[in-house]
Amino acid sequence: MALLKRAPDFHFGGALPHHNELAVDEENGTNKLYPNAADYAKRYRLRQAAAVKQIRQAFVERWPVVS
Repeated sequence: MALLKRAPDFHFGGALPHHNELAVDEENGTNKLYPNAADYAKRYRLRQAAAVKQIRQAFVERWPVVS
């Protein structure tokens, strides 16, 4: 653990979502951050759309289509 704490990018770890913020572990479909299943589903779709947009942009930047 001490080695990880000395890593140059260790401070970025707090910027990532944590399990309790993303996972749905409860039987009723909620988690600690989102109070109900509908709100979780809405936020999930937003996160998914953002991820797809970012991946598509990175793909185009790295491998542009040649006509």
